[in-house]
Amino acid sequence: MLSAVAGLLGFSAIGGVLVAALVAPMIAVTGVSTSSAVQLIDDLPEALEIGQLPGRNTIYGKSNGQDVPVATVFSENREALPWDQISDNLKNAAIAGEDRRFYEHGGVDIQSVIRTAIGNLGSGDIEGGASTITMQTVRNLKIVAAGNDEEAYREATKQTLGRKVEEMKLAIGLEKTYSKDDILLAYLNVANFGSATYGVQAAAQKYFSVNASDVTPAQAASLIAMVQEPSALNLTSEENYEANKQRRDVILGFMKVEGYLDQAQYDEAIATPIAPVLSRPQNSCMGAQFDAGFFCDYVTKAVKDMPMFGETPEERVANFNAGGYDIYTSLDADMNVVAQQAVDANVPNDETRLQLGGATVSIEVGTGRVLTMVQNKDYDNTANAPFTGTSVNYSADFAYGNSGGFQTGSTYKVFTLLNWLQTGHGLNETIDARNKKWDSADFTDSCMGPWYGPWEPKNSGEDGGSRYSNVSVMQATTQSINTAYASMTYELDLCGIRKAAESLGVHRADGGQLESNPAATLGTNNISPMTMANAFATLANQGTYCDPIVVDRVVDSTGQELGGQQPTCRQTVDPAVANTVVYALERVMSGGTGVASNPSGSTPIMGKTGTADSYAQTWIVTSTTRVATAVWVGNIVGDTSLKRVSAQNDRHRIMRAVMTEFINRYGGDAFADPSDAVIDGDGVAVPNIAGLTAREARSRLSGDNLRFVDGGTVPSEQPEGAVHSTDPAPGTLVDERSQVTVYFSDGSGRIEVPDVEGATLSEARTAISGAGFTAAPEIEWVEGEADIACVVDTVDPDEGDDAGRSEPLRLEVYGTAEGTDPGTCG
Repeated sequence: MLSAVAGLLGFSAIGGVLVAALVAPMIAVTGVSTSSAVQLIDDLPEALEIGQLPGRNTIYGKSNGQDVPVATVFSENREALPWDQISDNLKNAAIAGEDRRFYEHGGVDIQSVIRTAIGNLGSGDIEGGASTITMQTVRNLKIVAAGNDEEAYREATKQTLGRKVEEMKLAIGLEKTYSKDDILLAYLNVANFGSATYGVQAAAQKYFSVNASDVTPAQAASLIAMVQEPSALNLTSEENYEANKQRRDVILGFMKVEGYLDQAQYDEAIATPIAPVLSRPQNSCMGAQFDAGFFCDYVTKAVKDMPMFGETPEERVANFNAGGYDIYTSLDADMNVVAQQAVDANVPNDETRLQLGGATVSIEVGTGRVLTMVQNKDYDNTANAPFTGTSVNYSADFAYGNSGGFQTGSTYKVFTLLNWLQTGHGLNETIDARNKKWDSADFTDSCMGPWYGPWEPKNSGEDGGSRYSNVSVMQATTQSINTAYASMTYELDLCGIRKAAESLGVHRADGGQLESNPAATLGTNNISPMTMANAFATLANQGTYCDPIVVDRVVDSTGQELGGQQPTCRQTVDPAVANTVVYALERVMSGGTGVASNPSGSTPIMGKTGTADSYAQTWIVTSTTRVATAVWVGNIVGDTSLKRVSAQNDRHRIMRAVMTEFINRYGGDAFADPSDAVIDGDGVAVPNIAGLTAREARSRLSGDNLRFVDGGTVPSEQPEGAVHSTDPAPGTLVDERSQVTVYFSDGSGRIEVPDVEGATLSEARTAISGAGFTAAPEIEWVEGEADIACVVDTVDPDEGDDAGRSEPLRLEVYGTAEGTDPGTCG
């Protein structure tokens, strides 16, 4: 009766008396009056709305062209249910265990208040108690409203007079606005059941692997028992079983007293042991289908960038955490499984000889949509994840997966090649690929230089000198020749190489500035696989860069379409240059270091390999006109050679399997034609100066803006002191100001021309061969009398002069007016 009166008269009229009763021990000490308490109550808010409770978000991918749920994610493990989907056992257990006069009072149970007041008098302090289901619902709703606001959470949960009185007033307001069933339903959907589990549906699924509609009386009482002390009474730990059982049995007794259970039901429930059937919640993407745990995690971390969830990053995260969204993503779920199978088959997650990692990510060319994202470790974001699991996403940047990236090795040469072509050089130019100890201070870096210290790059498999001399840029690319790329780097501005990489969206995974020291051209920067895949997608897209995106559209809890991440693309590289880079990278896959990754079909594919620190990190990045894919296999931490576990070629096996299936499903067209002008560049053809004197050779090279280098003498058939040969050879395209090494003849290949004038042709041939000439003489017939037929008239060069050993001598031989058959001259 008093409860109803409180609701009718207005809370302040009777509330001051209730407050005074609750705090009677303090009144004597502090002098707080009933009138002061009434004023305190009048200053409190009047009402609270139940509103939408935080719920679960569902992430979808595509399988066989259809949208399929991939994962359910949430900030609080909660699924709000309607009244008819919650078992009466739970409703009855809540009333019996928490508020047996729930359907009698108006939000505040006066009898409980008085009982609590007496307790306060006995203790001399303010203690808890007297909280009805309505008051608990008020408190829980305030906690929900606090979200991630720590101050608001502390305010909602602190044990103070003000908080207790506010709950009372808001509880009465709630009773005026909502029916008892609405309030009980809200309580059951919002209550905390421990272990980040909220609401009876999530709790029933977590602790007993059943729905809230199917719980038994014993299970219902065990669940409601947790509400009293969620951390101490939940069933995730066996240490809590006995305490939960004690509270459960008390609730079962109240259920029997209230008539919710008959004797037989009570006896059966009391005899039931505490035997949870725990199920792992799908939160944090741990239960994602289609091997999409890391993709799912990336989506949740990228929410802060998505305007459809709110105006600011903070608002977007808060709205996402409130839940209720259907998020349709770019994930090709079927291909994600293919990629995971390829990784699992080659990169075990339990390797102990080194911390072995592997990841692959694929991006759609022309849109930036991320199609797959997998790695060898299982997704596990628990505090004590096993060795086979991790929450670190190797495919993503630190801001989206806590990974610092990995050294890319020679895949980074692509950006040096890009800058090489941008600055007017060509693929056909020849560069010096010999080993050299460079001084870093000699390199130009208009951004961050100068650099200091020696740099002596080596080629793979070389311990001593280089097996290369001068090679074309095309050969340097297809065979990934480090020493050649060092020479290219020397000709460029290191800052330009960095900017070329940045034009393709390349950045360090840790958010820092790309390094631009000379060694960076060989891949010392730590970059994520997703960044590398998107860089190659940009080249395949004729130099048009698209931001990576993962969400196609979002639908909120009301069914409203909120839109998605639209492709955002812009031209960042001249198409002629980009297409020519691709032209070179196609040859890497068809006849260079990438052959082992090539599916070997008719679909054109381009790519680049990379190896860092003696096989501590290995890469292959490829693209068709439809899909770009990066594969990394290496040390998660450390620098152990992958050869130790025979994993140096795992990248190729993964890439071949993944791209074979992508080509089967997505196809691919021919890449755009390269530019002939870019292929040749602004290079200068080395002139043919064989036979010239040193003065003449120097003058000719200088006229072509090339630098003369004296290579010394070599055995040669050229006259002594004349030019024998050049390196690079005549016709080779080189950069202006390039060095041309000129080799001169020592004359050792020349011999004296014998005296054969007046000899028969047969005799002359014998004499010429006997003198050491290796070439047969060239014969020119001249008219003569029959008696001198087949006689040599002249020899060129003249007898006594010298000529090259392999140089054919020219003979004039007499014939007759009627003509002489050469065969008759012997």
